[in-house]
Amino acid sequence: MRKRVESFEPEYKIREVVDACTDCDVCRHLMDKIRGIDPDRIVTDCLSCRLQFNQLLPHPVSHPIEILRDAYLKK
Repeated sequence: MRKRVESFEPEYKIREVVDACTDCDVCRHLMDKIRGIDPDRIVTDCLSCRLQFNQLLPHPVSHPIEILRDAYLKK
């Protein structure tokens, strides 16, 4: 699926950061990784992660389906 999104939106650079937010230490580590990347947007299908990202980080957060929707609307 990643190749399809890239073909819709070639200006997006996709970087994958995978960690499980099961406790505060892991969550803090994940937030530090995201801050280090300084992305234009965060994409997650996890509602809990999305809520935390929206509260703790300055980056917009989207669901993968929203990225696909936006790609189709631009065509």
